[in-house]
Amino acid sequence: MLTEGERQKLFDMYKKIQALKWENNLLMVQPDEQKTAEWVKKTWELWNNGLEEMLSKTCKKLSNSWTTIRFESDKQTYHG
Repeated sequence: MLTEGERQKLFDMYKKIQALKWENNLLMVQPDEQKTAEWVKKTWELWNNGLEEMLSKTCKKLSNSWTTIRFESDKQTYHG
């Protein structure tokens, strides 16, 4: 359904999301108004600079792929 390149791009975006998530966790433990404002700005920039578009394209591709998916009917046998 996804190419290796697409999986890598998704993983790279996932790493950015995780970094933001952990920054947010730290802000929950150590609240700081200025750092929170910077976090919101970084999160909004990530959304506007590729995340929204990437997620939309990926969702459409996966949705279309599921409508045409075919399963192999070959039965696997164990020779152990």
